[in-house]
Amino acid sequence: MDNITFKKILDFLEKEENKISKIKGTLRWKLTFNEPIEKDDLIVKNDLDFGYMSNIPPLPDGLQVWDSLILTACTSLTSLPKGLKVGYNLDLAYCTSLTSLPKGLRVGGSLDLYNCTSLKSLPEGLKVEQNLNIKDTPLAKLSKEKLMNMIGTEGYIKGRILR
Repeated sequence: MDNITFKKILDFLEKEENKISKIKGTLRWKLTFNEPIEKDDLIVKNDLDFGYMSNIPPLPDGLQVWDSLILTACTSLTSLPKGLKVGYNLDLAYCTSLTSLPKGLRVGGSLDLYNCTSLKSLPEGLKVEQNLNIKDTPLAKLSKEKLMNMIGTEGYIKGRILR
C-alpha cells in the first residue's frame, strides 16, 4: 500500500468514524506525507520507528530522539542527519546502503551497525554510551586502535565493541 492510499484511509476513519490516528501530526507523519516540519518537531520524546521501510524519507538535520531511533533494514538509507542525538539505542542493522554517519553523532545507549555492509568508517566525535555492534561490516576487520583513531579524542565508546 502506498502512502497516499494509507493517508486516505486514515483521513476517512477520522472523518467518518471519529477515529484519530495516533501518529497524525507526529514527525513520522509529517515526513511520510511531506508536511511542513516545525522546530518543535525535531525533538521526539519517545521512540521513532521507521524500521523496514524501503523508501524512508530524509530525516531532518538537528533531530533529537529521546528514546530509541529504529531504522532496521532501511535499505535505501545512505546517511543520517547532521546533529543527530539519540537518547537510547540507535538501530541501523541491515541498512546495507548506509555509507556514512554524521560527525559528532551521540547515542545514549547502544549503536547497532550489524550488516551495514557499505559503512567503512566511524565519524569523528562519535559518542556511544553502551555497546557498538559492528558484526558483518567492513569495520569488524579493523583494530580497536584504528576505530578509536577514527572517532578521535572527542569521541568514545563506553561499552564493548561487538564483532
